[in-house]
Amino acid sequence: MNRRILAGIEEIKRKKWKIVFLIAYWFIVCLEWIIGIEKITQLNVSVYNGIFQLLMLELLIIGTMLILIRWGGNNRECKKVEKVLEESKFIDKKGNPPLVLRKEKEMYGYKFCFYSEQIPLAEFEKQKAMLEVLLNIKIISIELGYSVRDVIIKGIPRGGELNKVLTWEDTMIDEREFVLRLGRGYFEEMEWNIAEIPHCLLGGGSGSGKTILLKGMLRQAIIKGAKVIVGDFKGGVDYSASEWKEGAVIITEEEVFLEKLEEIVKIMRKRQENLRRMEVSKIEDYNEKTDAKMKRIIICIDEFTQILNKKDKERKILHSKIENCLIYLTAQGRCVGIHAILCTQRPDCEVLDGKIKANLGLRICGRADAILSDIIIDSKEAAELISQKDVGFFVTNFSSNRLFKAYYFEDKKMGETNATNKIE
Repeated sequence: MNRRILAGIEEIKRKKWKIVFLIAYWFIVCLEWIIGIEKITQLNVSVYNGIFQLLMLELLIIGTMLILIRWGGNNRECKKVEKVLEESKFIDKKGNPPLVLRKEKEMYGYKFCFYSEQIPLAEFEKQKAMLEVLLNIKIISIELGYSVRDVIIKGIPRGGELNKVLTWEDTMIDEREFVLRLGRGYFEEMEWNIAEIPHCLLGGGSGSGKTILLKGMLRQAIIKGAKVIVGDFKGGVDYSASEWKEGAVIITEEEVFLEKLEEIVKIMRKRQENLRRMEVSKIEDYNEKTDAKMKRIIICIDEFTQILNKKDKERKILHSKIENCLIYLTAQGRCVGIHAILCTQRPDCEVLDGKIKANLGLRICGRADAILSDIIIDSKEAAELISQKDVGFFVTNFSSNRLFKAYYFEDKKMGETNATNKIE
């Protein structure tokens, strides 16, 4: 009961408007209290006065507790879940199921808050498959809540709104300086703040929607004034439209791509000198202090395994030079506004150098097998959470609400972009 009261208080903190109900209850009780005292005073019977005041005080305290207990899960819906758990023998040594403190809908998903003094987090994780059936959801995460006795389960319904296509419109672009919108999660909007997490590793099996997500990210970067360089090593088909060639630098030859990387390395060194001269440590501060605005540079490699393949003896020297440039740029590019997005659909843990991968803070994986999922996000969650029929769904490494549906971007929107390819 004490935990339900605490849960009720937490509910008020989350939904402050609920305090109105408590205030209304207190007002009514206090009003009755005052009226009652006046009537007892008129009767001139002092013994009743003390009894009446004690009863009203109990009414005030007990009523408040009952309201908090109800908000803390003592309602029909939470009790129904508890009964289902009890009937399925998900119980502690005393035969009690975990208390359901809260069940609520958050955007497109569901959140369950449990409390048990004897059932640990590990047992919830062990019984994940059974809990999915009992709660009628696909579980996205199981984690600790308020204390080690509190467990929060987040899950998604079968089907639902996110199975529909989420078409990207330029009016949806984020107004913040360099935040790119990725899609909609079941519990929150998914976004990438490039200033905080400068580089990205993006993977997914063939037909997972990876290229569509990537194009949407690049489109937003171009609108925000970034200089975009795309190394397209999947035959040059995905970016063959003239609109892409007008909005970005598209490179399909490895030698030309190396030349461009070496050019960007020189630009990075020059920018570092400019920052030192202005006594600032990042591009945002430099742009505030000067009129000569630095533009961010986005380097995208679509199918990086093609140009970082150490097994190709004939092109080993070329690939090593490309790799060294990427190591240098991903390690030092953040403060001067140089960012990298590396993409692949081929699982090979030997291709990506550990020094590069360590700097790719944002990891996103679409529909994939367990091997590719483990390479991209260091877990098998993409294989577990995304079915083979799901297109456009992705899992990230940086949010507890990892699963999201990406916005669908159409190439024809690139025709609305007027950008220069000159990098300064």
